[in-house]
Amino acid sequence: MILLIGLVFSFGGCSNGSQDIPVNVDTSTIEQNQATAPPELTPIPTPGFAWRQHQREERPPTSELDPTSEPEIPVFEVGETAIIANWEVTLDAFEFTNRVDSRGTFFYYPHDGNTFLYATFTVANLGNTGRIFLPRHARGDDILVVSTYDDGFHFGATRLSTYQHGLEGAVTNPLTSTAGTITFSIANRAVESDGPLTISFVTNSATEAVIFNVR
Repeated sequence: MILLIGLVFSFGGCSNGSQDIPVNVDTSTIEQNQATAPPELTPIPTPGFAWRQHQREERPPTSELDPTSEPEIPVFEVGETAIIANWEVTLDAFEFTNRVDSRGTFFYYPHDGNTFLYATFTVANLGNTGRIFLPRHARGDDILVVSTYDDGFHFGATRLSTYQHGLEGAVTNPLTSTAGTITFSIANRAVESDGPLTISFVTNSATEAVIFNVR
């Protein structure tokens, strides 16, 4: 479990990613064995388990589960809604792009050899107080995010400084939702490949996780 969180932090860090600096458009380029818990609870895989993608399906009764099988992480598609911790999360859309526009004043560019995965999510706060879905410094049961290519290559979210539409640091009141973006710098080799590419959310305590398919 510690190794899993270490892997997430090695790419996303407590602040969910590295920082890309905005520039003027005319200047520089930047860039368990199966537990017998209730079926609705999905434990995170222990170290050594691959983050396999499984299509969502009705889980069999606990008595029918193979005790030697790996625990499953629920997988969702574009337009579907997942629940993690006290949040509803919907992947609205995504695109691969070589720049992100900040109000027509600045553009953000990925580093050489990379392409942005620019994803739009809507998150709804199911708790009873205002909270930040992606805080800059995760603690407790805060959410971490990572994009994974081919089950083994992990790309953390990229912080776009002064960008107004990102989910990082955005406060969402209870009984309301917030639409915002998460941007990843993905290696061109991963973007141009036909291999699986996902966006995963995991609690900082590594007790819950959900996956959204990108490809």
